[in-house]
Amino acid sequence: MAINAVKESFSGRLFTKISNATFKFLGDSHKNKKQSHIAKQVIYSLREFLPTIGLKSNDVIPANLDLRLANEELINGGSLVYDIVQNAQPTICLYTHTTDTKCYTEIWWLNLYEHLKKVFPDVNIIEVFPKETVSKISFKIPVLYFTDIRELAAMIASTDVFIGADVGIMHLASSSLTPVIGLFSITDIEKYKPYNEGSIAVNTKEVKIDTLMVLVENALYPYLNTSF
Repeated sequence: MAINAVKESFSGRLFTKISNATFKFLGDSHKNKKQSHIAKQVIYSLREFLPTIGLKSNDVIPANLDLRLANEELINGGSLVYDIVQNAQPTICLYTHTTDTKCYTEIWWLNLYEHLKKVFPDVNIIEVFPKETVSKISFKIPVLYFTDIRELAAMIASTDVFIGADVGIMHLASSSLTPVIGLFSITDIEKYKPYNEGSIAVNTKEVKIDTLMVLVENALYPYLNTSF
């Protein structure tokens, strides 16, 4: 069986069609209205396709993204993060680099950083660098620089919340099982949001900075009972 995982992908559809697979799933189900998220669309569409070739489908909720990092990888990632922060306090991980229209300005990121420092004075704040070593907060905080994608995920897994725009590393962070706050201003939230448990998407055109601080607090301290 050949599966085109993204129905909008022309190359995916082309290579699926010309493959020698016995069964070819292109992803175009017009009946599927259950899910708009790009990572779940293909699952529900495939479930509709399977009975047409005599296979039984199911209705189990799709699993979370999980990179399934090995214990050795997690230990190494935790060690790399501890070498930077040198304490056992919670850690916020920022990824400030984005491209094209998804990009937030330095003023926006610096404003977020100043609020994080003020609201969470005892929490570590670190930044993940892309290969271009670009920082939108003027290199003000300790950084994690990566060349290996799994090592990066293991480092993020050793932090308590990841904050970044709608780019690939946002989903990598989610697959490390760290709570993610995905920042959206242009792209379709329902289609591209991080969907793992504890992860949320924020429309930064609608959500003010004070509300964002509350969301960060909820991610850092999910079991904190503030009702008295």
